[in-house]
Amino acid sequence: MAETAQGGVGVALCVINPRNYYAVKVNLVRTGQKPEVYVERYAVIDGIKQKGTNFPVAAHIFAGQPFVAAIDATGSDYQLAVGGETIDSWKYERLGGGGIGFFADSASKTKLNWVKLLVNPGFLGRLCATLKGSAQGS
Repeated sequence: MAETAQGGVGVALCVINPRNYYAVKVNLVRTGQKPEVYVERYAVIDGIKQKGTNFPVAAHIFAGQPFVAAIDATGSDYQLAVGGETIDSWKYERLGGGGIGFFADSASKTKLNWVKLLVNPGFLGRLCATLKGSAQGS
């Protein structure tokens, strides 16, 4: 869960190191009764920002109000949801695995309220996590 008064919040995926990662950023471009929200996606390879994409989305994000964003990564397939609604999906294969991180531009007024990381969030993954938790609790 995040909130922003201006600017946006970004997630770095497939982080190999600070010079090689894939970035996804949700930007609040215009505030007010009809806020304007854009999604920006790009790779950074050998420290150089690659050509990416930046487009408007129908997401209900209001200045200073918390919003929930989720990225579902399955192999090289990704989906971005805001408020429980999928607003973008894509495939990215250049960088395989790696870590994750969060970022914001220096001019952004953004904060993360909490982060939840799920590994194997599908039915089988949840079942295994439940069984593992029960076994550890006994």
